[in-house]
Parts: sequence; C-alpha cells; structure tokens
Amino acid sequence: MNQALAVTLTVDELEGLVRKVVRESNAEQALQSDVMTRVELAAFLKVTDKTITKYVDKDGLPGHKIGPSEWRFLRSEVLEWMKGRK
Repeated sequence: MNQALAVTLTVDELEGLVRKVVRESNAEQALQSDVMTRVELAAFLKVTDKTITKYVDKDGLPGHKIGPSEWRFLRSEVLEWMKGRK
C-alpha cells in the first residue's frame, strides 16, 4: 500500500534546497570534466561565482576567456594553482 507524505517548507527553505541540489549537480559535472565554466568551478571549489571572478582578477587563477564574458577553466590548471597558494 502506497502512502503519500506531505512536507511543508517555507519559500526560503525550498530555495535553499534547490540551490543545494544545483550546486551538488554542478560539482558532480565539474568532477567529470577537465573543462569547467565559472559556475561549475565555483561549485567544485565550494565558493561563489563572484569569488571565482575575484580569484581571476586579483589572485592569478588561470582561466581562458572565450567570449566577451565567458570563461573556461582547466581542472588541472586550477589544481596546480591551488597547490601554489599558501
């Protein structure tokens, strides 16, 4: 016999849950690919995409600009960059 279960969430709780699922999905995709978008890299490093922009602009995170505002990052380069940070 199947039983239905109702769950009540606030809008904030639902949005937080959706954000978490998307972040985890992006991180999983990033683990499977050597080429990542800014959003995928943010999920991989568990930071915001604004933090990725800061790392590129101020901290020398290696990235490849492929359009006016599109960036791609090679996982191997990012990992090497991380090893050099103290």
